[in-house]
Amino acid sequence: KSIYFAYTSYHVFLAMLMALSESEEANEQVLVIVSNFADAEVLYKALQNCRTSPFHRVIYFQGEQDWHHYSCWKQAFLRYWGCRKIARKLLYFLKKEAAAHCYLFNEDRPYSLALLEYAKSRKGTVTMSSIEDGAIFYNSFIARKSQRYLFLGKIAYGLWWKNVEVMGTSEIFKDVWTLFPEFVRPELERKMVRRISTVGLTKLLEKKIADDLLTAYGISSEEIRKLKYIILLSHSSVISQFPEYRNVLIRIINNAQKSGHPIAIKYHPRDSTDFLNLKDEPGVHFLRASAPLELIYLLGRESILGVVADLSTSLLSALLILSTAKIISTSALFGGKDDRFLNMVRSLGGDVPATFDEFARLFHDSGTLSMQLGEDVVRNMCRFQSEAQWMVGGVK
Repeated sequence: KSIYFAYTSYHVFLAMLMALSESEEANEQVLVIVSNFADAEVLYKALQNCRTSPFHRVIYFQGEQDWHHYSCWKQAFLRYWGCRKIARKLLYFLKKEAAAHCYLFNEDRPYSLALLEYAKSRKGTVTMSSIEDGAIFYNSFIARKSQRYLFLGKIAYGLWWKNVEVMGTSEIFKDVWTLFPEFVRPELERKMVRRISTVGLTKLLEKKIADDLLTAYGISSEEIRKLKYIILLSHSSVISQFPEYRNVLIRIINNAQKSGHPIAIKYHPRDSTDFLNLKDEPGVHFLRASAPLELIYLLGRESILGVVADLSTSLLSALLILSTAKIISTSALFGGKDDRFLNMVRSLGGDVPATFDEFARLFHDSGTLSMQLGEDVVRNMCRFQSEAQWMVGGVK
């Protein structure tokens, strides 16, 4: 029996790839969804109703979604009591299931550490594996915390709690599974690093799993296959500080309309409103913010011509799935200095323009949006991101 503990829709996507691999198909596959992301229950119910789901069972636990909306004091209360409650439920479930193999995608949550501590106490009877949590497994970011934070953490959760500076490095993990093992950060090289099979990509299409799941989000396959270009927006807390960003976006949309290429806009999953007021702009298609991007890429793999993003996991999945599309990262223009991750993007065929002219030329030469971006537009975009002080390594 194999159990996957997923905290994001990306985790669920990777769990499906693992479950559809030849090495795992013979096992009983159990997916545990902890609702740390928007519309987690939608995805849970869609998988339950999907007749061709690779999982024998899908279990749902209430997680941390929407905690960020509460006051500072209530957040602090939930971080302690809420995480302890989640930990107790997950531990009870794991003990009851008596699973031989467990997969964790994110080990820095208190309940993840509780699961690892339980596996350690079982002296090898429960095998723990780490599966990548996205870009954090490839970039240079290190989660350093103050001594005060570490002290309070041990008081709140127990002496076994610790700060995880680099994901996947826990001594309890037998191995680490990633999509791009050749690019893993050096801290993970001492582990047994395995490649996640991509055979499941074809199976997700053949079994109509991607279609069924996106239908639950109100997105049809016909709708996806009409897409040409996708712009992934940052969170409103950043964009709202710079009103001029909307004017830049409108300029891009207008240029795209002139060339007959509608643009799909996808808001950040934690944004629930059209805070940029783009609904009245002609030719703009909105993708549901919480919809799994990887499934959108899959269904639109033959129609999507370009994706523009900063430096995040959504960029990696685009490079994996959209082999013929132009994938552009604006990170270097916006002050990104994580050379390890930037070089990885380049090696995988993505474009990382270093100058304003190069960025404009990428759009024009590749046919992406078939438009000439003026240097003033590009400069405004860069200024917006630079002033936002992106901490590239810390974006998950």
